[in-house]
Order: sequence, then structure tokens, then C-alpha cells
Amino acid sequence: MCETNYNENMNFSKLKNMYIFRIKLKNITPIHVGGNSEDSVTSKNPIMRVSENENPFIPGSTLKGLMRSASERLAHLFFDREPCYLDGDKACAPHKNVKIEEKIKEIEQKEDRKISEEKIYNLYYDELCPICRTYGGGSIASKVKFEHIVFPANTLTNIREGIQIDRDTGTVKGNRFYTYEYILPNYEFEMVITAENMTEENLKVLALALAQLQGNQIRIGGMLARGLGQIEFISGTVKIYDFSKKENKNAIIQTLLGKDTPTENKTLTEFLEKVL
Repeated sequence: MCETNYNENMNFSKLKNMYIFRIKLKNITPIHVGGNSEDSVTSKNPIMRVSENENPFIPGSTLKGLMRSASERLAHLFFDREPCYLDGDKACAPHKNVKIEEKIKEIEQKEDRKISEEKIYNLYYDELCPICRTYGGGSIASKVKFEHIVFPANTLTNIREGIQIDRDTGTVKGNRFYTYEYILPNYEFEMVITAENMTEENLKVLALALAQLQGNQIRIGGMLARGLGQIEFISGTVKIYDFSKKENKNAIIQTLLGKDTPTENKTLTEFLEKVL
């Protein structure tokens, strides 16, 4: 692992490090990521597509949500502070914290000048739970970005019928027949994650989700109770870029010019063993 000081609260003003994860997966059961029913004449529950009748895709926001949830599941094993789950009284909302506003005024009066954005960021960042510090929340942007997964245009899909059952009576709820579209099994696809300015804590939060992904413990999309969304890990690689040292300047310039020169290359297994 590169030797950036991962214990500092790295904001977004300077690029200190970058991690690019490429994870190959395969769906071993159908996948249904719901799209807009108004754009479909074949099903009331179509899959999401780039545009009507074109490539099926899984939005980066969907991937980020399921990975965030996976990190939350195991966060209690590694961190003293519980994840905030984004809603309710326990949600991270430092921008609404009166004490922080008072502290900012106190610092400005003491230094007789306006407080820097970097200091304000650090005050907010300190109030966040580890999950929000990594995936974003409470006015702080995410440190991890997920690319859309776009399937080939010739990806095969099908329509399946379903029936809604009343849980109390065990009978069909009126006229509750419906249809939904799904991607057929056995398609290989790649999840690409870019992470920037990661601290040791951020890396550990993300690694908790990646370990579950590698262990085939994460499912994608909806209709999970019907057996959909099960995926299989095939392989994973991590490219690590250390932008914190001046001696890496030439390599950084080459990377920015499109010539890939990572500081380190690791398999996902090597990365997880190092971080966890």
C-alpha cells in the first residue's frame, strides 16, 4: 500500500490518492432493476435501459446504495460509532449543528478573519459517522464513485408473471396479477469504483462491502424474495495511485495524460487482506 498519511482528514482541495477497482461479476440468477413503466408496452415493471428498447443498465446510484448498505451491516465490528442510516434523529447532519456554527464564529473572532473552507470541512467531517465520511452525507460529498454497468445491446431479457398474496389470509389480493422484465442469467459484467483521498477509515469502510461482494453475499436489484439478483464474483483488481509525493510527479503527469502508471497494482484479495 502506498505511504500516504491515511490518518489525516483529507478533503477535496488536493488530490492525494486514488484507487480504481475493477470487479468482474456474473449474474447466476435473473436481474431486475426497475425502470420507467411509462416507457414500456411489454410489462408494467420493465428493467432500466439507457433509452427505450436499448441497452439494459444498472445505475451507479443503485450500486452505491447496495454497497453502502453492505458496509453498514458490518460497521459495528470495526468502529465505535454506529452508522447513522441517513434518516431519523441519528442522521448525520453537521450543517444543522448549532455547536459547529458557534465554533466557527468563535474561531473567526479569535483569529480576526474568515475561517478557511478547509477548516470548516474538517469541523463538519469530524461530526460524521464512518459511513457518511466515505459514501457522503450531511453536506459532505462522497469519496467513492460508481460507474454505470451497461449491458450489451443484444442482452436477452424475458417477461415473468407474478401474483400478489395477502400475507394475512394467504390468498390472492383481488386482481393482483402483474408482469416484470428481467435480464437472463449468465451475463458477465464489470463494476468500476473510483475512490479518492481515502483515509485508513475510508478504506476499511469500503473494504467491508467489497469483502461481501467477493464472498457472493450481495445481491443486485429488486424481486430478491423471488430469487433474483444473485451474483457471482469472478475476479477483482485494484490500481493504487499515490499523488502525495513530489517524486511521483512524472508518474502522475503520465497518468493524467492517459498513460496508466499506478503506484501499485493489487488483486482485490491482496487489498482486502491488507486493509482488513
